[in-house]
Amino acid sequence: MRNLFVIDDDVQFCELIRDIFDDDDTSITIAHDYDDACKSALEESSPDVVLLDINLPSAKGFDIAEEILFECDYAKVIFISGLASQEDKEKAFKAGGFDYLDKPFDPSILTAKVGVAVNASTKERENAECLNSVRSGMFQAMTQASELGGLLRFTDEATQCHNTKELTDKLFELLHEMGLNTSLAIYNQAGQAEVFFNDGIQRPLENEILFSARHAGRLVDFGSRTLVNETDVSLLIRNMPIDDEIRYGMIKDNICFVITASQTKVQQFWMEENLKSKEESLTITNNVIAKIMKDLESNSLEFTATSTTLLDDMTTDMQDEFSRLSITEDEEARIAGILSNCSDALHALFTKNGQTDNKIRSILNDLVSHYDL
Repeated sequence: MRNLFVIDDDVQFCELIRDIFDDDDTSITIAHDYDDACKSALEESSPDVVLLDINLPSAKGFDIAEEILFECDYAKVIFISGLASQEDKEKAFKAGGFDYLDKPFDPSILTAKVGVAVNASTKERENAECLNSVRSGMFQAMTQASELGGLLRFTDEATQCHNTKELTDKLFELLHEMGLNTSLAIYNQAGQAEVFFNDGIQRPLENEILFSARHAGRLVDFGSRTLVNETDVSLLIRNMPIDDEIRYGMIKDNICFVITASQTKVQQFWMEENLKSKEESLTITNNVIAKIMKDLESNSLEFTATSTTLLDDMTTDMQDEFSRLSITEDEEARIAGILSNCSDALHALFTKNGQTDNKIRSILNDLVSHYDL
């Protein structure tokens, strides 16, 4: 559909133009002077070609041509006059005119000139759209390259973080560079959430959304808001560019990468906490085992020393008593033999007890060595 705009105070001429272009492929708008109504119609119609009379009631066509061309980016102006002169044609050219038509004219000449002008206007529109597309692509590529650098920097800096607060600060720094306003929830191993806001302003409803939609899916959209979920991390973006489809998709791709990297680091934090907890438990166990071993050794030595002393004292006392008893040497020897056998049995028991203690200490030592305590 070609869009034709006619500005001429000759009513019959305007009706002739309408008859000439009476087809389904042409839209015609007519004005008889360059007034406010004409200006509004020009702005609304965005014409391909403007047929402009040189002499209008309120202005010269040469004087208003530049304004028309400024307002209508791709319009081509064809000046029309019944008093054509070389000077007028030079003025038309200087005013930015595309062509010039003398009255009276052959309708075929007019349609040919309008056709050429429409083709030129269409070509300019296409070239401009192509150029804008190229510029947009270049801008998006530059933006993507810049954000890719930011993503790589974040993954490197995240490895240096020692806690969730440091990780959150680095993440918010990256998201600020991407122009995003966000809230972040990090869940501990007990399922309790620690929520951070990029601007430090507490938002109770966002707390509720982050927790309630945690298991609603990888990506959850709420109009201009998008929630991105991982096992231990949830990110809420408050200002998604829903009117820019390409940018919208680019942000989603990048955010998924960022959240995956954050999840990996959070899991590392939880592993480190578990290892630290186990190390503390093993250290306590080591101390308990060491005390048990020390007590075993001390009790064993004390028991052996006490028992040996008691046996020796008993043997001495018995030998002293033999001299006072009226027993024969054979009876004395028999009693002494019984005492000696008892003493030997006790010593064997002490030895076996010591061996058992040594085995227990060996087991405990092996246990300590196995866990590198």
